[in-house]
Amino acid sequence: MSPTYIAAIVDEVMKFCRDKFDALDQRLDRLGLPEKGEKGDAGVGIKALTQTDDLARLGIEFDDGSEVEVLLPPGPKGEKGDPGPVGEPGAPGFADPVAVADILQERPAFLKAVQPEGQRAEKWVASIYRAGSEVTHYMGRVYVALKDTTEEPGDSDAWERIGSGGWRHTGGYKNARAYEAGDLYVKDGATWIFDGERPWLMAPKPYTDNDADKAARKAQDQVEMLRREFLLVRNTVDNVEAMTRSLAERLEGKL
Repeated sequence: MSPTYIAAIVDEVMKFCRDKFDALDQRLDRLGLPEKGEKGDAGVGIKALTQTDDLARLGIEFDDGSEVEVLLPPGPKGEKGDPGPVGEPGAPGFADPVAVADILQERPAFLKAVQPEGQRAEKWVASIYRAGSEVTHYMGRVYVALKDTTEEPGDSDAWERIGSGGWRHTGGYKNARAYEAGDLYVKDGATWIFDGERPWLMAPKPYTDNDADKAARKAQDQVEMLRREFLLVRNTVDNVEAMTRSLAERLEGKL
């Protein structure tokens, strides 16, 4: 037995004996007997020792029938044993899918991982929106409210655009306006789209009856100009031809 266990047992036994002697001394004091009396009865001895299965407690039974239970200190930690054999696979578990869905619905991180932002958004209508609300607006754009607001998404600081998808028609082109990716505007009669870095022509200026009249007048003006240039050249040729004949006649007269 470990010395630690022995010391613990001895302490408990001594404590028990001291209690017995103290009780005896008190009885002697009450009787008024002299300090040294006759030889007394034999002391109480240990009759039996018992120990619990987990070796944590020691039971002591004395001759007079009294018992004492001693809490033993823990023994030194032993070396790590070899791993045991792998057990057989257990039966498959079962979870209520409705209960699991209810739990996961309360976890924003899970929803964000499996459901892209804006997928649950509803179409924006003039109303009061709380911070964190997601809506779609214009042509497929998604916005999230940064605070409680009644303002329209787009140019309001109360909303933040999610991603860069979707289009928005902003009307006529304005120099001072900061355009976003997907913004459409009209400039010089044509429709342009901004991709976040530069504009691209989406649709040229439409061709109208007025444009056809202008084109016809322009073509007629070009024809008239060519006719005048032709007449000018022809007149110049005629003049050169007349001068050539006159010079030839003068040369023939001298010869």
